[in-house]
Amino acid sequence: MTNLANGAAWMGGQIIPIAEAAIPVTDWGLTHSDIAYDVVPVWQDAFFRLDDYVTRFVASLTAGRYNIGMDHDGICASLHQMVHASGLRDSYVAMVAARGRNPVPGSRDPRDCANHFYAWCVPYVHIVKPEAATKGTSIWIAKSVRRIPEDSVNPRVKNYHWGDFTSGLFEAKDKGFETTLLLDHAGNVTEGPGFNVFAVFGDRVVTSDHGVLHGITRATVLEMCAEAGLTPETRPLPLEEFWQADEVFMSSSGGGVIPVAQVDDRHFSNGAAGPVASGLRKRYFDWIMRDEYRTQVARKKAHLLARPAMRSGQLGEFGLQLSELLFDCGQIFRLFFGGFFLASATGPTGGQATGHSLHERLLLRLHQFKSRHLRHRIQCRDILHDLALPITQHLKRGLEELWHHGRPAPHIAAHKIVEHIHRQHIFTPTLMFGNDLKQILAGQIVASLEVHNLHLAPVPDKA
Repeated sequence: MTNLANGAAWMGGQIIPIAEAAIPVTDWGLTHSDIAYDVVPVWQDAFFRLDDYVTRFVASLTAGRYNIGMDHDGICASLHQMVHASGLRDSYVAMVAARGRNPVPGSRDPRDCANHFYAWCVPYVHIVKPEAATKGTSIWIAKSVRRIPEDSVNPRVKNYHWGDFTSGLFEAKDKGFETTLLLDHAGNVTEGPGFNVFAVFGDRVVTSDHGVLHGITRATVLEMCAEAGLTPETRPLPLEEFWQADEVFMSSSGGGVIPVAQVDDRHFSNGAAGPVASGLRKRYFDWIMRDEYRTQVARKKAHLLARPAMRSGQLGEFGLQLSELLFDCGQIFRLFFGGFFLASATGPTGGQATGHSLHERLLLRLHQFKSRHLRHRIQCRDILHDLALPITQHLKRGLEELWHHGRPAPHIAAHKIVEHIHRQHIFTPTLMFGNDLKQILAGQIVASLEVHNLHLAPVPDKA
């Protein structure tokens, strides 16, 4: 049994130990920091405001023009599967969209990239240790750098552009402070690495409305303030006004409300956690236990998928590579099976759109496959490309047929779809290993359906 207690990752439909998770060195997510992400906390075996976090993540995907082939419900399903597999009851859960690799040599066109989704979870993260947060932490306002202007990088799209934060953190750590806070070019307070900041003036609680991520914890704080009889204000917060505050505190998915006792050489609340911030911190940990904000982690069977175990003697070297291709295509199928059946509530049109997207994604995957296996490029070019088009076309038709006949068990559905493909004479005598390929494809479809928990009824063995 794989030990996921230190963290897990969901990558391409597989759940793996976080230490084994990786993206290619040429992924634009790495080379260009071209990533949108979000983080949702799990506390005592339930997600807090999961729908809100995923809704914001989907909005970030739209703003950044990321097409990951998954909808809101598919993303939620992947997070449930991963957290369940990890066994973590308190967790820090990230969902990530990366621009991906560009398969066209020399291209600088982001539209050529194969966008992809992955997720990871680790034991719950406190960005400030709880004992320090209880006493009140310290912040250094960066002097050497200002926040990236919001008309350059949209701060409402949670991203990996941390160059300004990193510079500020070096300053803060060199000065002996816990973290950093950045100003904008007009001298207004904005945000820090992974947190929003609030200033308390009597019964008014002020936080910036520009140059900042509109965090879900930030929104929670504003709602809690109203419940507590405080007056929340979202507006520009000049540094000069900030210095006059009675209290200062931070908000983050990694720790909730965090009181601040010191900013630069200025001490707030007599150098301790202030009463308003302390009250809101306690209220936050009450709120994350409220049923209306909690989504219990789905405790269903987790599927840890592996590549098909095949020896070259079974299929030959080219056949073995083609089996690997079908496995990779199976990863793509998994993204779209959930989308198809989720769309099925609105009719076959959703399935048709899904099939079209699947075909485009599979052709891109074929391009990447052919580029990797140069020794077989001539052989791959005709056979694989000719194979890809009818497989995806008839896979789509097979899905449409299934839509009209309800949702059979995965093994039945898989073999129905594969037989539908087989009837079209796709597995021709040219491919002597047709039956083996049928079994590989059927196995991938079974895994696809099971991962999305569409129907898990056992199929009885034939006598």
